[in-house]
Amino acid sequence: MWGREVLVCVLVALARPALGQAVPSGPGRLVRIAQGQIRGWLAEGYSVYEYLNIPYATVPTGVNKFQAPLPPQPIRGTYHALDYNIKCPQPGITDHTEDCLVANVFTPSTVTEQSNLPVMVMIHGGGYQTGYGMQTTPRGLVNSHPLVAVSFNYRLGAHGFLCLGTEDAPGNAGMKDMVALLQWVQTNIASFGGNPNNVTVWGCSSGGSAADLLVLSNMTNPLNSTEGLFHRVIAESGCSVAPFSTQMDPLENARIFAQRLNFTNVNNITALGQFYRNLSYENLTQFDFVGEGRNSTSFFQPCVERNISQERFLHDAPENILRRGDFRPLPTLYGYAIRDGFFRFELFNEWMVAMNDDFTDFLPADLGFTSEDQKVGVARMIKEFYFGKSKTVTPNNIENYVNYFSDVMFLHPVLRAVSSQVRAGNDQVYLFEYSFVTGANDTVDRGACEQVWSLMDYRSSPTVTPGFPQMSQTVRQLWYNFIATGSPTPPASTSLPAWSFTNVNRSPYYSLGDTVTLVEGQPIPWRSRIWDSVYSIHYRMPQPPRSAALRNTLSHFIWVYTLVMLVFSFK
Repeated sequence: MWGREVLVCVLVALARPALGQAVPSGPGRLVRIAQGQIRGWLAEGYSVYEYLNIPYATVPTGVNKFQAPLPPQPIRGTYHALDYNIKCPQPGITDHTEDCLVANVFTPSTVTEQSNLPVMVMIHGGGYQTGYGMQTTPRGLVNSHPLVAVSFNYRLGAHGFLCLGTEDAPGNAGMKDMVALLQWVQTNIASFGGNPNNVTVWGCSSGGSAADLLVLSNMTNPLNSTEGLFHRVIAESGCSVAPFSTQMDPLENARIFAQRLNFTNVNNITALGQFYRNLSYENLTQFDFVGEGRNSTSFFQPCVERNISQERFLHDAPENILRRGDFRPLPTLYGYAIRDGFFRFELFNEWMVAMNDDFTDFLPADLGFTSEDQKVGVARMIKEFYFGKSKTVTPNNIENYVNYFSDVMFLHPVLRAVSSQVRAGNDQVYLFEYSFVTGANDTVDRGACEQVWSLMDYRSSPTVTPGFPQMSQTVRQLWYNFIATGSPTPPASTSLPAWSFTNVNRSPYYSLGDTVTLVEGQPIPWRSRIWDSVYSIHYRMPQPPRSAALRNTLSHFIWVYTLVMLVFSFK
C-alpha cells in the first residue's frame, strides 16, 4: 500500500503541542502503539478515555499531493493525544492542515489491552468535500456500551478525489487514506483494548457511500482471502450505487474545475496534470460543490480508476462488481431516514424556479439517454409523478420536493444496493427505515442522516422531541448488538422485535418510528417502483479516465471522419 519509504521524518510528536492546545492536568493514560508512546485523557463528563489527532499516515506533498498516503511518522518521547483542531483542506476553512491524516480513538475507562472489545470505525460525511473526524463523537455510545470507536480525517474534494488516470493523479487518494486508516487499526487497536478481528465500518451519507465502496475494493476485502481489514458494515443514507458515490466522467470534472480557475488548455492531459500538481490548496478548495449538485453529485468523489500498473482502490463500476458477485459478502446493515431530502430544504426557493424552468437538470447524473427528447420525456414523467399533472413545483408541494431528493440521493440507491447485495449472494443484509421525528423544529433539525442524532454526540444539538432519549437508547443498543455480534437483535439480548434478514425484494425491514416494528413488505413501494423502472432502462455506468493515447486516437478518428464528410458534402 505505502509504495515507498519516507526519507525524512518530521517529528510530529514534538510539533503538535505547539499548536496551542494546553496539556490537561492529571495523569491521563499511556498507550504504546507501533509509532511510539501516546497519552490520552478522560473526556469531560464521560467515563471514556480519548486519544485524539494521532497521525495514522502521512500526506504526500508538493507535486505528489494526489498520490496514495505514506506511512505514519514515528513518535519520539510521549505524544499528547489532544484535539489540535486538525482538518484537511476544504472550502470555508482557512486553518486547515496539509498533513491532516489523524485518527481519534475512544475507549471505556475500564478497558485494558486484554479487553478484546469490538471496534467501530466511523467515516464522516460531507459529500466527500467537507468534514473532519471530530465533527461528531461517540463518547455517549462508548460510555454506555463496551466498544472501542475510531474516527479520522481523509483528504477531500479535488485533493482527495482528482482522478486523471495518471501516475501523478491516479484517483481515489481519499479512499486510499481510509484503507491506510484500516491498516493502522489492524496494527494498533489491540493496544487500546480493541479486537482487530471484530471491526465494523460505519458511515452516513458520503460516509455510508464510502463504507459500502470499501466492501467492493480488492484493497480491503480480497475475494480469495479471509484476512479483510474489517468484518461488518453499517451504511446509512448512502451506498456504493448512489449518484454521489462515483464520478461519471472524472476527466470532464477535472476540466470544468480547471476552467473555473481560468486554465484553458484543458484538453491536453499533460498540461492539465501539470496545472493541478502546481495548484495551491487555496485554489484547490476555492469552490464548494456540495450545494451545486442539481444532478445529485458532489463533483469530486470516488472514481473507477484506470489500470496504470498501480494498486487501485476501485477497479470497476460498483454496479458491475455487484452483478458479478466479485466481492466478499459481509454482514451489512443498510438504512435511511425517511426525509433525508430535507438536506436540500434551504435551496428550495432557488431550485423551485430552476426545476420549473428545466427539470432535466435535476435528473441524477447516473442516468443516460439516447436523445434529448428521451431525456425530456423521462423528466416530464418523473416531474408529474412527484408534482402532479400541472408539473409545477410550488410551496404547496414542498413535501414532494423533499421526497424527490430523498429518493434520488438516498432512499432508492440504498434499496438498489440492498437488492444487489442479496442477489449477489449476501444473505446477511439488514434494512431499516428511520421515521422518528428527532428535532422539535421540523424544518431546521431534520435532514440527511437524522438517525445519527440518536447514535452520536454532536458539537451542537437540535431541540429534541420528548421521546428522543428512548429512541437514542434503542438505536444505540441495536447498533451495538450488530457491531458486537453481527445481529441487531441476538437471541435473549433485547425485548425489541426480532430483526430478520431482508430479501431481494427489500422485505422485511425494521421501522424506527413512534413504534419499533419489523414490517413485512417493501418500504416506499410506489416511489421505489418508478425508480426501479427508470434505472432498468436508463442506468449509466461510471467510466475510468481514458488514456492519453486512446484520447488522441479518438480525436484523430473524429478529425479524419469530419474531413471525409466535408469532402463528400462538396461532391
